[in-house]
Amino acid sequence: MQSHACTTDFEVVYICASQFDGNDRSCTAFNGKSFKNVTSTKTGHIYGAMAIYEGDPFIAGGQILG
Repeated sequence: MQSHACTTDFEVVYICASQFDGNDRSCTAFNGKSFKNVTSTKTGHIYGAMAIYEGDPFIAGGQILG
């Protein structure tokens, strides 16, 4: 994993936008016990920052990929 972004809402850690293996649109959630894929982004992102806004994770800044 490289160039990804992470954030947490204190129950789940969200990991999105890895530069490798075409995962720049994918997001994974980890609840402390297991991983699951969550909704992917419409546009690929790397090198961004993540935060929780109004209960939902979002990616700000970074580089947008095709």
